[in-house]
Amino acid sequence: MTKNEMIKNIFIALLVIGVVSCTEQGQKEKMISDKPQDLFPKESYTIRQFKDAEDNLCYISFNAAYKGYKYKNDYPFALFIDVETRDQNENGHPTPTEADVFEAFEEELVSKLSKQASFHYLGRSTLNGRREIFGYIDKPEKIDTYLRKLRDSGQAQRKFDYTIEKDEDWSQVSSLLQ
Repeated sequence: MTKNEMIKNIFIALLVIGVVSCTEQGQKEKMISDKPQDLFPKESYTIRQFKDAEDNLCYISFNAAYKGYKYKNDYPFALFIDVETRDQNENGHPTPTEADVFEAFEEELVSKLSKQASFHYLGRSTLNGRREIFGYIDKPEKIDTYLRKLRDSGQAQRKFDYTIEKDEDWSQVSSLLQ
């Protein structure tokens, strides 16, 4: 092989590598740009106060930006996580110290759930003796496996239980999203 042929082959190889690289980058950019910008709405939290069946004072904080959310069918499973409140005031609500513990637990849990599957965190409620985290997911098997292991390990900051239910219409939170 002559020197000119070698240079020509190197040039062709570099050209092919450049084209493949540009094509792959273009495909990645297309995948990113095809993802709807409104898939995870901006946060817009609303707080409501209500009474439960036993006339206990309760609060609910939820992301009102999910009103009219058009991708509900892509996240057809409702996830509710009930977390114990250890240190309570006379209403059964968390003391300030307990609220700090819960918020740290909730933040870590939401972050880890979001790594398991697409998790649309809608909010939380504060009830007599417990708090509830709620949202919608697309892959219940992964979430179930993660939560079961965490709950059964005894390593969570607070005792909790959870339910995952098929709810394609998001009917369980429809009164909040009207």
